[in-house]
Amino acid sequence: MGFTPGFHALNISQFFIALNNAIARMLVIFFLNDLIGIASVNTTLFLTSIVIVTPFLVFSMLGGALADRYPKGIMIQWLQLVSIAGALMIWVSMVESNGFFVYVGLFLMALMASLFSPARLAIIPEIVIKEKIPFANSILAGTGYIALLFGAFIASYGTILLERNFSILGLIIVGISLLAGFFSLFIKSSHSFKEKAIDWNFVRTTIYYLKETFSVPHLFHTIIYDSYFLLACLFTQLNLIPLGYQELNITDAQTGYILLFTSLGLGIGSLLYGFASKKNIEVSYALIGGLGTALSYYGIVICPHSFSSVSIMGFLIGISGGFFIVPLNGFIQTKSPEPIRASILAATNTLGFVFLLIGATFLEISGGYFKLSAHTNFVILATFTLFMWFLYAYEFRYSLFRPILVLIINLFYRVNSRIPPSKLYTFKETTLLPLMGLMSLFEPFLVIKNSLTPSTGFKRLLNMFFSIKELDMEKDSQSLEAIKNGMNDEGGIIIFLESRDEAGPLIQFQKKGRQLEYF
Repeated sequence: MGFTPGFHALNISQFFIALNNAIARMLVIFFLNDLIGIASVNTTLFLTSIVIVTPFLVFSMLGGALADRYPKGIMIQWLQLVSIAGALMIWVSMVESNGFFVYVGLFLMALMASLFSPARLAIIPEIVIKEKIPFANSILAGTGYIALLFGAFIASYGTILLERNFSILGLIIVGISLLAGFFSLFIKSSHSFKEKAIDWNFVRTTIYYLKETFSVPHLFHTIIYDSYFLLACLFTQLNLIPLGYQELNITDAQTGYILLFTSLGLGIGSLLYGFASKKNIEVSYALIGGLGTALSYYGIVICPHSFSSVSIMGFLIGISGGFFIVPLNGFIQTKSPEPIRASILAATNTLGFVFLLIGATFLEISGGYFKLSAHTNFVILATFTLFMWFLYAYEFRYSLFRPILVLIINLFYRVNSRIPPSKLYTFKETTLLPLMGLMSLFEPFLVIKNSLTPSTGFKRLLNMFFSIKELDMEKDSQSLEAIKNGMNDEGGIIIFLESRDEAGPLIQFQKKGRQLEYF
């Protein structure tokens, strides 16, 4: 696939890191359920979530600043020592049946992950050529999310197989942390900005870098949707445990089997997105993923008593989630300016874990104080996810049909382009095939049609579905300039449709066999 050894080392290392964190989190929950009782599971879930989320809130911005200031490969390698120390502390705490220090060890592992995450994302444009960034992101996201949820399955299966012998189970965490450290030695990166100052006030720096995203169209809103996905993932994982013993009559460890199907779905969905998107960052594909995720949650709501049905819905949540989160990550990576890319990604992480904290707090309040069932919590999650999808669909309302059209054109044609992406073009015709071909080449893509009397009703809706926006270019010059600034940037293209007959086409389309060629 043309990826460097450094990318493969990063992928393997981050897989083991994510896998280990997921196993550690679940084993700590199972261990504390034995230590203090399953009746306190909601409190246990809340406290473990707080321990995991706090480092991401406090130290993610520091991780971003360090990743911008120093070579990211070296930083990633040193961070493995923190993870190994945390794994050792969890194992010793399990041997000694100590409920306090097991939290300390989990905190250290979360601290390492919070500092590692911005460097992991920011290093990708340094070790992967630009054309392969979308597919690289899909691979990393696929393996990362597989690791997160597959780790929950390993923890569950291991707990059952070893009959909850946590003295042995803790050694698994130690071994995997050593493997992650070994593969991190092969990650190489030399990019750094040593003149960049480090601000330890994470609240101020988070707000500052999030404000820096306001000037990039859609970037801040995409960060919001990306953060919500983290909330939904944690909510799903934690709420499945009470759903298991309330509706399915299974143990806390057995719920990990459902997470196995979800993890497989996430991995497959992420890789499918990579193949479908080709070289573009297809943000509009998240429209399919977001809607599929919401509908799959409603599937769990409808059939909460069947293990098979819940497992199938978990798999569909994973497939949809892959199509949702990977393009969002790619958009944030490529649209963030390089000198502050890691800091923006760190701010994104911080905001994401604010959402995680909100989700964990909601579960604690709903289950601990209002005594809401896990089934009711899934009703709330499904409804809010659908609401977020409507907001996202409005944000990218000129791309509602784009994913389907691009998928069709990619299935039946091999599309090549000789068009420089950062220029403006004029052509007269609006036949569907050329529009679909251009959509497959450029993201974002919007056709601007010069019209003195913009369409209304169904025709306006149809134009929106095909990424056609009608403007009176003389009266709406400010709107036009805003669109140009937002889309005509490194791969975006604007096609002006002139109604005047004397405006000759600057682009011609020729169908040749199963190939479209653009001249």
